[in-house]
Amino acid sequence: MGQKNRYYQNITIDKNTWLSTHLNIEPGDYFGEFDFNNQKLRLTKQRNTKNRKIYEMTVTFEQLVVILTLATNVQGDKFTPGDLVAIENMKRRSPSIDKSSDSDRIHHIIPLAVCEKCKLITEAWPVFYENSPMNLLPVPLYFHKGAHPKYSKGVERILDKRWSELVECGQENDLNAIMEVIKEEIERLTDLIKKMEARGVCSINDIFN
Repeated sequence: MGQKNRYYQNITIDKNTWLSTHLNIEPGDYFGEFDFNNQKLRLTKQRNTKNRKIYEMTVTFEQLVVILTLATNVQGDKFTPGDLVAIENMKRRSPSIDKSSDSDRIHHIIPLAVCEKCKLITEAWPVFYENSPMNLLPVPLYFHKGAHPKYSKGVERILDKRWSELVECGQENDLNAIMEVIKEEIERLTDLIKKMEARGVCSINDIFN
């Protein structure tokens, strides 16, 4: 199965930089789209005109990381090149088995989509990754009804807050401290899920209502 396209907003190409001179890209703000299947990068100028500038080029993933690093104001530029590599490695891993039995489904306590967005998780890779045993929890099928965007958003808010706390304490480069926070939150979320299930909450997506 091919990789999904990645989209980037607010890619700014400044004047007299390597990107503008060597790649011959007109300075300005662009939307970016990278197609993993054919390694095509498409940059579309954000100016709202009928004849907007569009640039297409073939680049490797490593070259894409360089371009995003040299550009400014890229949405999600909290991620370092190493973080971007971690995210793509997460995407390339085989998905875990959906069912553990006829009645249970394996639930990612920290969902894959959240793992790809949160600095706390990308900084812990590969010690922690989306299919780490500690991140998998069997739950009843009725409790895991398809997607759970509200649950994922709630988890994302929690992890972003915990990352900000680590940064404030100067521990953003301390892997032991990062892993301790991840373990704490997984334990807390596991307890919450079990309590809500026992209380009769209909689905995981209703936990943060």
